[in-house]
Amino acid sequence: MTDHEARVSTEHFTVDLSAKQVHDVDDDVVRLRPTEWRVLEVLVRDAGKLFSQRQLLQDVWDRRTVTRATTRAWTWPTWAPSSNPTARTPAT
Repeated sequence: MTDHEARVSTEHFTVDLSAKQVHDVDDDVVRLRPTEWRVLEVLVRDAGKLFSQRQLLQDVWDRRTVTRATTRAWTWPTWAPSSNPTARTPAT
């Protein structure tokens, strides 16, 4: 991927792979957790590629042993409304 291709823009956000940043439509930086960034980076670098679940998990989690429990711990939605009695915050 060239420097020019390292920046991908949509009408809602811009991903800058070389700066490791995401900007919203107002050019504000969108903060991502490390695992969220790695998922986005893998998908942007190989845009249009179809990934198997196993391949995506291996690419994102650096080939460590990955289980469903591992992925739940790292990807639990942080946007869950606090009024939801089952909502919880991911472990840090």
